[in-house]
Amino acid sequence: QDLQPGVTYYWRVRYMNRAGTWSEWSDETWFTAVTESVPPAKPVNQSPSDQQTEVEENPTLVSSPFEAGQGGSTTHDATQWQVASVQGDYSSPVYDSGRDINNLLSISLSAGILQLNTSYWWRVRYQDGNGAWSEWSDETSFTTEAVEPGDINGDESINISDVILCLRMSIGLPVTVNDTPYEPEYPDWLIQRADINGEGGANISDVILILRKSIGLDQG
Repeated sequence: QDLQPGVTYYWRVRYMNRAGTWSEWSDETWFTAVTESVPPAKPVNQSPSDQQTEVEENPTLVSSPFEAGQGGSTTHDATQWQVASVQGDYSSPVYDSGRDINNLLSISLSAGILQLNTSYWWRVRYQDGNGAWSEWSDETSFTTEAVEPGDINGDESINISDVILCLRMSIGLPVTVNDTPYEPEYPDWLIQRADINGEGGANISDVILILRKSIGLDQG
């Protein structure tokens, strides 16, 4: 017997033609040999909350703590994350982490994977130290923010009014967006629109970045 139960294996292949020339190696894929180990408990999607809106374009997905199956391994070896654009269909996911040994309970999606003003569904599963995989979590959904970061007033254009709003937020002054006043304890969605440098909250760096966008120096 060449393979051991519960062990994850990685493989690739290449071909040689009659002239003796080799192809490139295929992209590496992986599988886990069958194990009779008790699988871990099914994880739960925690954040973003189900049906949450105005989620940033590159969110952090967070799942519940690892829970070993009764009599199974207590070691959390790997996690697999999947994001889909169609509810219940993960045949061609927007994002698939594969077997991830680093991002076990949370993962931050890189910019460019998701689009603005779009609904997504996601799920996650855990692998224990015996190689046993849990069931997939019950999928939940979220919708990304409807406007480009920096478009604080949501008028589909980054202009001087957004610069002024960001400046006021950066020094803790009240702002009015779409005729609604907001005190310095600004809502999360408003902070996310202003915080385009990702440092948390609005600051003078965000003001400068929004100003540059408003005059066409920075695009996207």
